[in-house]
Amino acid sequence: MNKIIAREFLILIGGIVLGFLIFLGIIPYNAYQQGKINERTELIIQTWVIVDSIRPDGYWIRSRGNSLTPEDVIMYKKSEKIINDVIFPADRVRVDARNKILYEEDRKNFAKKLAITLAALIFALRYFIYTIIWSVKTLRN
Repeated sequence: MNKIIAREFLILIGGIVLGFLIFLGIIPYNAYQQGKINERTELIIQTWVIVDSIRPDGYWIRSRGNSLTPEDVIMYKKSEKIINDVIFPADRVRVDARNKILYEEDRKNFAKKLAITLAALIFALRYFIYTIIWSVKTLRN
């Protein structure tokens, strides 16, 4: 009887430790997602600087009577292509990474669901182990 209690206690402690390690694993996951956000934000800022240097200045265009030269049109189209090819996809990745970060409330909900799942698995595992032990003992006799 003491062996059964000790075994169940070890399974329970193992489940608690596993849950705690998974809960702590959220911290590096969040750090990775935050790194992606920072990287994409820096890319977006650098790209906007390039776009602003290429794109014709609005004040300069209005002072010339709202007329765009062919060179201005080409530069404007280049800047639009850069915006569509670099900034929009980078911003989508940044938003996706921001949505994947688990904040405090999300972590608490995750911990609750994990605890319930582990409790159910430990309960089932206990009977599975007992069945294996019973089968081995039966086959030996």
